[in-house]
Amino acid sequence: MKDELTHNTFNHSDKRESEGNIEQPIIEHEHFEDYDPTRDLPNYHSPSTDLLENFDAIFSTNKVIETKEIIANILRAKHIAIQSIEVTVGYTNTLYEIIPQKGFRINQIKRLHADLSFHLSTVNLSIEPIFDRGTIGIIVSNKEQTILPIRSMINSNDFVNTIYELPYRFKTLL
Repeated sequence: MKDELTHNTFNHSDKRESEGNIEQPIIEHEHFEDYDPTRDLPNYHSPSTDLLENFDAIFSTNKVIETKEIIANILRAKHIAIQSIEVTVGYTNTLYEIIPQKGFRINQIKRLHADLSFHLSTVNLSIEPIFDRGTIGIIVSNKEQTILPIRSMINSNDFVNTIYELPYRFKTLL
């Protein structure tokens, strides 16, 4: 089996005795070089996304905007100043990314977990800092699973400009 990285071979001439005088074979491991799938297909090009039908994402824009407004109103009521809230709709969750004003402390929003859960009518709520962006993420579970069109995800900048050989992205920016 040449497609496996390690191949076991049984050598009949090499046997050793173990406890109980039972002979056990010595197994030799043959190592193969790393497989490069592009080597066999030098002229291959990925198909165009034009082959995929162009569907609109199916989710309630009104519900997303309503949730965003509820979050903004709660933050205002607690005197927490923010610059904006960006929304990223995913298959099962929606990320409300808060861009805070200068001098902001993460605990100011983390203390609002119970209020946000109550007003958004969900127990599945997570509030976490997004360190590489300098923002706070409020992740809210979608009431219903969202259908996201694969074509828009494949054509997104995150997918096209990735450093990975097999990119993975199942969310869309609203």
